[in-house]
Amino acid sequence: MTLSFDHVLKSARHPDDPRRTLDILDLPQMIADRYGVHHVELQHYHFASTESSYLREMRDRLRKAKSHMNHICLEFGALNISSPDPVLRIETVDLTKQWIGHAAAVGCPRVMLNAGTLAPEVRQAAVASLKEIAAYGKERKVFVTVENRGHGPTPPKPSWEVVVEVVNAAGIYANPDTGNFQDEASRTAGLRAMYPLSC
Repeated sequence: MTLSFDHVLKSARHPDDPRRTLDILDLPQMIADRYGVHHVELQHYHFASTESSYLREMRDRLRKAKSHMNHICLEFGALNISSPDPVLRIETVDLTKQWIGHAAAVGCPRVMLNAGTLAPEVRQAAVASLKEIAAYGKERKVFVTVENRGHGPTPPKPSWEVVVEVVNAAGIYANPDTGNFQDEASRTAGLRAMYPLSC
């Protein structure tokens, strides 16, 4: 996960930070050489550009490292499919579709959305948005996933049971996060339910 290298990746947000010495384009080769890992998961905000030429360069660097990008995590802040504001949900759908296109361009088969709260009062609208996103992804051979995001009321996070319900209702896939369960009993039950729904 590029998230693990966030503090050393060069960033337009932190141009003068001397600790940031690693270009994202060099990351696949570094991970392959240093860790022997050939699967790379990127945060969307780590891409320095979404221009076609940059995406081609990213794809070429992955191939050179004999690696591939297996997931792009989409973290759009206030934009998520659980927003009670329909305009924000539409913006989320539109932005997610753009990133599905970017994923297809670099040969990445999956994107993961931050599903927000999936609270009961917005759940049906969230499912409808996910269905639209999933249909768009299917046309481009890109799977859409959501994950369990922990537990607790602050901020409200959906339980694994809600994630499973939404995944089944929307026709998307689960991305089981083994570290985000309340306790061992919920981890055992949650992973048993989520693994068959993953891709």
